[in-house]
Amino acid sequence: MRISARIVLTTFVLLVVAAVVFKITRISEPEHNKKTLTALMTELSSTYPRRDAEAIQALRAMGDPAVRQLAEIVEREDSALSKKLLKHADRIPVIAEVIPNKYWYRTMAAMALGELGTNASSAIPALRKMSNDSDPNLRRVAAAALVLVQNEPIEKFISASLDYDSTNASKAYGVILSLGPHAKEGIPAYLKEVESTNNRIRVRALTVLGYICTESPECVPVFTNLLTDPDGLIRTLAIDGLSNCGELAKSSASTVAELIENPDATCRSSALIFLQRLQRVVPASEFEPFAGAVRRATNDADEVVRGLAWQILNEKQTNH
Repeated sequence: MRISARIVLTTFVLLVVAAVVFKITRISEPEHNKKTLTALMTELSSTYPRRDAEAIQALRAMGDPAVRQLAEIVEREDSALSKKLLKHADRIPVIAEVIPNKYWYRTMAAMALGELGTNASSAIPALRKMSNDSDPNLRRVAAAALVLVQNEPIEKFISASLDYDSTNASKAYGVILSLGPHAKEGIPAYLKEVESTNNRIRVRALTVLGYICTESPECVPVFTNLLTDPDGLIRTLAIDGLSNCGELAKSSASTVAELIENPDATCRSSALIFLQRLQRVVPASEFEPFAGAVRRATNDADEVVRGLAWQILNEKQTNH
């Protein structure tokens, strides 16, 4: 038997074994109003950094069973065998279907525990373990969840993130990003940073505001005014901030739509992402004035821009 054939056969056998083990070890999930825990985790993640009040309420209604299972998910790392197999998922797509990567499940579970706040105190050991993970993103998400579960003062992280000479500034910055609107008390301080003459500070501040302003209408005019900034990155971050504000940013839609004609492809892409998210939260009649600009973007020179435009039009047709 040739070596390549052996590899394929071995991989197939391992996949079958993994699939059987996965089905045997899979446990039933708590539900609320016919929605499973996984479904609610997914809903929370899909609106991030905006908070989904309905999903949070449903998670809280599930009580301790949800907390226990979320803590288990947080602790459930991919096995050595799974990690080896998942490395070949690009070449053998069936691997990803049979062996789900636990990375995103762990991320979503930690985020959900954070939204449960002090009600998830029994999950603190699991979150502390994850906060020491080798992956920086998992560490950051777990650290943010611990802030909420342990009811730590968020002000200390805001102050630390703004102390650029501190060795803790970078870590605090990451925690603030993961906290999202939970850290909205930092908005005044970060709005002041946007006025800096140091472009690096402006970029950093706008990035944070894009995550913590999602429920704060006072940020919308700030983002809108920056849509004409001479710096392309600042314009893009302003669009991203408005995108995360959802329906709060409806009044800025016309100004953002004009940027679909911007020479910067990144700006054009961000403008389309804004319109895509807007389309999902407003009536079809309110989105119709922008449909023409989206159709024209299907002929854009940039492949990403064209793809986004087609996605929006396809969603529009599906929703009708």
